[in-house]
Amino acid sequence: MKKREIGIIVALLLLLATGISVFAATIGGAQQEINRIQQEVNKTRARLKELDSLRSDVEKYMKELDNELTALSEELLQLEQQMADKQEEIRVTKEELEAAREDERRQYEAMKIRIQYMYEKGDTEYVDILFSAQSLSDLLNSVEYISQISEYDRDMLDVYVAVKEEIQDKEARLEAEYAELEELKTENEAKQAALETVMEAKQAELDKYDAEIGDAEMQLEDFEEDIAEQQEIIRQIEIQMEESRRAAAAASSRAAESSRAAESSRRAAEASRAEESRKAAESSKTADASMGNEEPGDNIDREDPEESSPQTEAPEETTTQAPTVSSSGHIWPIGSRNITSYFGPRTHPITGVVNSHHSGIDIAAPNGTPIVASASGTVLTVGYTSINGNYVIIYHGDGVATAYCHCSTILVSEGQQVSQGQTIAKVGLTGLTNGYHLHYGVRVNGTYVNPLNYIQ
Repeated sequence: MKKREIGIIVALLLLLATGISVFAATIGGAQQEINRIQQEVNKTRARLKELDSLRSDVEKYMKELDNELTALSEELLQLEQQMADKQEEIRVTKEELEAAREDERRQYEAMKIRIQYMYEKGDTEYVDILFSAQSLSDLLNSVEYISQISEYDRDMLDVYVAVKEEIQDKEARLEAEYAELEELKTENEAKQAALETVMEAKQAELDKYDAEIGDAEMQLEDFEEDIAEQQEIIRQIEIQMEESRRAAAAASSRAAESSRAAESSRRAAEASRAEESRKAAESSKTADASMGNEEPGDNIDREDPEESSPQTEAPEETTTQAPTVSSSGHIWPIGSRNITSYFGPRTHPITGVVNSHHSGIDIAAPNGTPIVASASGTVLTVGYTSINGNYVIIYHGDGVATAYCHCSTILVSEGQQVSQGQTIAKVGLTGLTNGYHLHYGVRVNGTYVNPLNYIQ
């Protein structure tokens, strides 16, 4: 067997032995990462279940509050109608009272006129009336007439006074009933205001749960992508291991075949030399040539491997410009516009996975470049994963959230309110990446969308 072939076989065997150890360690690390992520998935799902339960309780309570508000609104409408009716009754009663007062005044004025007339005429008038009687019956009738006139005036005055007082009592009663209705309306309006305040607080609580649920769903999707990437890494390593095993097996087979061929050649050469010795007497020239034959030398080119050092490409110049607010209200999260990987299907630059879905855009920039919030909002999550590195998630309301990954430094904390353009982190090289850049993602109602639709 040639020395070069032996060297190749030995090298392959050593590479296989070393590679299997390295591959096994890498697979073990990837599996540990999968187990860790799965634990986070279980925690997030448990939290998501809890949030769904809390949200359901709030929605149920809000329905009860809404029913109470509806009942109060209907009661207020009824009270307002009753108050309007009372006001109409009071108006009519006031008119009746005014009419009674007018009747009393007219009766009083008529009585005063009759009294004045009788005073001015004196008793002679009454005497004339009495003496003009033609009989006792006429006389009695005349006396009765005079008496009735006076009694009539008194009775009518008493009637008008009684009617007036009755109407006044009615007016007072209606005013009291109206006051009671007004007080009841005020109480109901206060209840309504209190319920509306509670409703607003519960709506804010519901919005908070919606935001947390959206964030949890985003995390679950990120975790699923992380697990898929780790599984793909394991699959690729297993493919490489299998290829290495096949290469080593093929090399071993070739070595065995080469050894068998060499042994066969050796035996054939020995048999040939024995035959040539037997025939030496017949052909000394052939015998001499046979004895003078030499083993051919190895005709192998030994090339030293090329010595090369990693070439570092000069970083592309990044352009910076003043933040421009897009139609969606967002700005670029970084001064650089150098997009190295767009949203959608791609071949993963690290794992080599074909048609791997890229959930955002990668923007290349020097290490330490400031990263700003593309819109105002609340910091929901600050964390680290082996895939995303140091990352920040900001919720902007209306189901919209943005993610900033592979940061070297995080400058905000969870729950913090940030304004548009505020520096929240710096560009780094953390997580699964091969160069300094910002991974920028936008999620709407739990689904990744193309960020360029928001910042262009």
